[in-house]
Amino acid sequence: MKNSKHLYNAIIILLLFILASSTVCIAKTFENNPDWIDISAGIEGGPSLTLCFAPDNPDILYAGVNGKGVYKTSDLGQNWTLLDKGLDTVNSKKISVLKIDSVDPNIMFLGTGAGLKTEGGKWIVSDAFFKSTDGGNTWKVSNSGIIPKKSYIASPPSVHDITIDPGNHNNLYIATAEGVFKSIDGGDNWAWSGGDLPKTGYSTILISHDNPKVLFALSSLDGVFKSDDGGITWKSLGLKDERISVLAMSPVDTGTIYAGGEGIFKSTDGGKTWADLNLKNKNELIPWVNDIEISSQNSSLIYLATNIGVFKSDNGGQDWIELKPSKLILFWSLNDVVLSQDNVLYSAANGFSGKPGGLVWMWKDEGIIPPQENTGSIIVKTNLSNASFTITGPSTYQGTGTTYQIKDAPIGEYTVTFNAVEGYITPLSIKKTLDTGGTITFNANYSKVIEEKGTTIILYVGNPMMYVNGVEQEIDPGRRTAPVIISKWGRTIVPIRALVESLGGTISWDDIERKVTINFKSVLIELQIDNPKARVNGSEKWIDPDNHDVRPTIINSRTMLPLRFIAESLGCNVDWNSNTKAITVTYEG
Repeated sequence: MKNSKHLYNAIIILLLFILASSTVCIAKTFENNPDWIDISAGIEGGPSLTLCFAPDNPDILYAGVNGKGVYKTSDLGQNWTLLDKGLDTVNSKKISVLKIDSVDPNIMFLGTGAGLKTEGGKWIVSDAFFKSTDGGNTWKVSNSGIIPKKSYIASPPSVHDITIDPGNHNNLYIATAEGVFKSIDGGDNWAWSGGDLPKTGYSTILISHDNPKVLFALSSLDGVFKSDDGGITWKSLGLKDERISVLAMSPVDTGTIYAGGEGIFKSTDGGKTWADLNLKNKNELIPWVNDIEISSQNSSLIYLATNIGVFKSDNGGQDWIELKPSKLILFWSLNDVVLSQDNVLYSAANGFSGKPGGLVWMWKDEGIIPPQENTGSIIVKTNLSNASFTITGPSTYQGTGTTYQIKDAPIGEYTVTFNAVEGYITPLSIKKTLDTGGTITFNANYSKVIEEKGTTIILYVGNPMMYVNGVEQEIDPGRRTAPVIISKWGRTIVPIRALVESLGGTISWDDIERKVTINFKSVLIELQIDNPKARVNGSEKWIDPDNHDVRPTIINSRTMLPLRFIAESLGCNVDWNSNTKAITVTYEG
């Protein structure tokens, strides 16, 4: 892929670039010395190969540890619980990947090493894929259909990666040592989904979050492949000779894909072309990339777990910072890295027997740089002779807004220019400060027209925070509960109390009848858990006339209600943005 260059050659090339006034950008690698903290004192075994946050509680972290199973912590590693019931063989404890269903976090999937045995003259896979329906407390083998495709068994089909269809969580794909398999029943049964893929070992399987028919598979021998029809047919995207082992897709742009292995490559056109990002440390060594983590809040922020440590880029891979520990850490080889919502970085490491090198590390990243800003504008109209108002927003990456004030303005139209942070935008809001009558409205390309006296609430699927007239607050204080999409319904459900109270209403719960009662002005709504009908001011109505399966439900001890039905019954307008997964609830009363 890349050949090491001597310092002399590097200097000569650099001088030629300068003399030729070239515009070619050479990626730079700098060094940072953070204080990493070993949080694996309660873990036995090793190495640690995979990390995963609970989707409904970002304080819960899982670590897959070879030789032991899955460990869980909810207190930053002070205490760990081993979840290994059902992982009874040596191969089942060879942990490769852990994924959790975002709709029902009690459903977990585990990819492991595999063993083979014969029954009735047929080869049977004894390990490889496990499923838990009780939050990891117990595991069951779920290998039906995962069988070797080779006539001669060279190696058992270990599972290296798992991906879940975001639109239908019963659809799963796995990348194995024998190719790609698909399940349409939540992992209970499997079928070959490699189409015309070469039957070699695959390390990564990705699914587009815009189109679940679009898949990417990575073979360490044959490069990157893409399917546009859910795995029926595949086409090569190259990188066959570049020793690639892992893929990652941008959370906001499905056309931006990173491929890591011996260094890292980037594509901005869905894999048609690739650019070498020239990843090296200060000694001109090319790291081996084991994992790529892209921030869900800032897609330009990337972390790499490599065989020589962690690398960070805050500009989409143009430049890299080597996050070397401030103190000597032996065997600083990392297999996985994940970023929490509060910018704490966790890494899974090889460590040593007895762990003097540590198996799981954490580090608080205080150096987050906001994504690139784009200029936008707001057109403000007023019918007041002396309007005075404040425009706030949108916020920057870490939540600080920009405020613009217009005082004593006559009737007319005004344009205010602002910086809009791409990919992380909170609502714009207007606060009238001096006058007492009339209306003030605004238009902006990031928000709809809002009357000054109304209430606008914006929620994001998977985000435990909501924004009420631009002010951030927790939806479910202390519990980190977030809106979720029930895939089989195609509907969003939320813990509704904060939304109702933000509008000025009240909500109560009857534990005996399992009933929710909402009061808002002249509207009374009564709903019962698992009942697809509700009563609005005494009249019975279907919660969803088009889908009679939609009903209130309980997830993780929290009552979750269909958002659109509640909001529209209270007289609100509801808008859905499929790109940002934002729900905007507007009340104009």
